[in-house]
Amino acid sequence: MRDAPMRTSGSCCNIHLCPDAALDFWFDFASTYSYPAAPRIRSFARQACVLIRFRPFLLGLIFKAQGWQTFPFNLYEAKGRNMWRDLERICSDLSPPFWRPEPFPQNSLLGARVALIGLAEAWGEDFCEALYRARAVAALTTPRPSPMHLLV
Repeated sequence: MRDAPMRTSGSCCNIHLCPDAALDFWFDFASTYSYPAAPRIRSFARQACVLIRFRPFLLGLIFKAQGWQTFPFNLYEAKGRNMWRDLERICSDLSPPFWRPEPFPQNSLLGARVALIGLAEAWGEDFCEALYRARAVAALTTPRPSPMHLLV
């Protein structure tokens, strides 16, 4: 995969301390823990003078290689309960707020494909954040959340 362009905004007084600091942010749009990280990571990185490279991937392929047909949070009931409770706490200050996607996990293939195209251009990071917001808004306003149709 080609390195995505790295952009920074704002200024940082400590950039001379670590001018090459960069972080690869690997995420899956279907991952529950990516949802609270994605809208926050660029702001945190700016404050720390770290460049971010968004890296979409598909967790489902990793799980299939383990012989699983779904996410471990669906396979292990206690793990799933703890994850949902943890996410409600982590996401309490987000807007749009936390939502529990139905069905879980949702298909993230199209979003990842579009993100890869956008990340080779200047609009990829904004697209990633917008897709997370669109999924959350759709979940709050429609009986069956599926904002992927917005991409077609």
